[in-house]
Amino acid sequence: MPLVCITGDVHHHLGHPCHPLIPAPTVQKNEYMLANDYSNVLRRHDLKATLFVTGKCIALHKSFWTAFQSLDFIELGAHTHTAFQPFIIHKFFQETLNTRYGPSFYQYLDIKRTLNAFKSIGLKPKTWRTHAYEGTSVTYRLLERCGFSIVSDAINLGNLSITQLGALKHVPITTLPDEKVAYFYFQGMTSKMTAEGQRVLNFITDSILNRKDMVITLHPIGGKVLDNFRSFEKISEMLSEHGYTSVTITQLVNRLGCEPHASNNLALKEKERATDTHMPSFLQSRSKGNI
Repeated sequence: MPLVCITGDVHHHLGHPCHPLIPAPTVQKNEYMLANDYSNVLRRHDLKATLFVTGKCIALHKSFWTAFQSLDFIELGAHTHTAFQPFIIHKFFQETLNTRYGPSFYQYLDIKRTLNAFKSIGLKPKTWRTHAYEGTSVTYRLLERCGFSIVSDAINLGNLSITQLGALKHVPITTLPDEKVAYFYFQGMTSKMTAEGQRVLNFITDSILNRKDMVITLHPIGGKVLDNFRSFEKISEMLSEHGYTSVTITQLVNRLGCEPHASNNLALKEKERATDTHMPSFLQSRSKGNI
């Protein structure tokens, strides 16, 4: 039977994505609560998923995630702590270091804060997705040192090939992700949102009919704003009807293993970036030698 790994990302209140002074819609302020609706669809169709959650979202809503983690069909993974906030700092990082995630010492602190947030609800995540898929080679070395074993930071349409990044297993997304759905919604571009949602649905439908192994990324907030989870329900129905075996991302890696020398085939943005330049000397020594 073909395999499917459903994934999605959940954030704390990020504010309006178009401008920090524009009030965010209520659905964005309460994004974490949409995980319940998402899980109800999965439960109805006997499916599993991995949700990558920001550390700040965990910290702000401990009671919610403490209860949510008891669901045995959903795996919780990490999704950075702040999702590149505050904006002005990460814009500076992008302009000076060519990476929004920042220098190694900053990434390390962000990863540790994320781990501490998960620890507060009794979890130690082993899976990671960088916000906006913007992990770098520095990120992956730090994740390895911090005990992570799986990362999912690339899109490789139609080709499920798990590869090795040092001690990490890299699992690519193999279908069109739906993050543009929420983006168009927040900009008030309803027609573009609907068209993008249909494009994602068509791609996944074709993959199901061709019985391809898949890693799907469908965000809870995207499912909500598109059509109140009706498309997500339709996809879930099709997966069940076509005999897919649903697994979490950890279960997928355990089943398929990896190709240890194939990472160059993925668009991972693996170029070395000068993330330790333009820093005071005491921070350079800390980031290079004491992490």
